[in-house]
Amino acid sequence: MAIQQPSNGFSAYLQQLTILHASLVMGVALMGIVMYFVASPATGGNDTSTPFFNWLAPAVAIGGILASSFMFRMQVQNAQTKGDLTDKLAGYRAASITRYAVIEGPAILCFVAYFLEGQMHYLYLGGLLLIVLFLYRPSKDRIINDLALNAKEQAELGG
Repeated sequence: MAIQQPSNGFSAYLQQLTILHASLVMGVALMGIVMYFVASPATGGNDTSTPFFNWLAPAVAIGGILASSFMFRMQVQNAQTKGDLTDKLAGYRAASITRYAVIEGPAILCFVAYFLEGQMHYLYLGGLLLIVLFLYRPSKDRIINDLALNAKEQAELGG
């Protein structure tokens, strides 16, 4: 099943991708905020952190950032080989969703680790991942650069 290009053109495509990104960022941020307020009574200097989360959370966070970059790059390179701009944009959308999800997962894990353990460093690590996710916000210039669109394809985007 092929992903259909929005009928309103590139501006609708960009708007849909931006809304998707914003909803993922807001979901992760709200989860972090809820976990902070729910787990805050348990953070009274509790230093009984299990070694499991001490290595798992940072490893998954670093792995998530590296994997998201690698997977995104591979999917975008595949999208660049498509002949049609619509197919390139569909490939870019899939690559972006993959990138967002691979960063969102470790951020949620960090917030859950904070909830379970009450250690602030998990919350900070989740917040850092949230910032990284926010920085991957889609824009017209980013899409043009990532897909290496030529002048003809840029003109097809409009504006």
